[in-house]
Amino acid sequence: MELQKAQSSHPLVIAFHACLETLKAKSLWNPLEKLSMAKQSQQTFSKAILLNPDHLEIRFLRYSIQLSLPAYLYLSTNLEEDKQMIIKAIQNNPHDIEPENLQIIVSFLLKDGQLSASEKESILNAMNRF
Repeated sequence: MELQKAQSSHPLVIAFHACLETLKAKSLWNPLEKLSMAKQSQQTFSKAILLNPDHLEIRFLRYSIQLSLPAYLYLSTNLEEDKQMIIKAIQNNPHDIEPENLQIIVSFLLKDGQLSASEKESILNAMNRF
């Protein structure tokens, strides 16, 4: 895998590598291999977040992946933590993210992010300030 060969220490690259591991897990036939790869992807996400715990895009990537994992795998353990961090980052007017990427994140959260009405309102209010 080219991404693995690069051995990048950049947290966002590591997070994208975790996404690729999740996709690989989805395509595997053997259930034990699927579970093993899914667990590995969560460990890779943890590495990325340890390197940059406040990075909005990394948190969003892990949140969106964990949101799509079946509950019976017990791998979606960071949903609430990530959701709250993402909301807080949006409220604090993130300057280190491309506006198009921020809009994608917000659109996903409002549509599929399992937010409460007050969380949606908070995000919309924050976006209206930009």
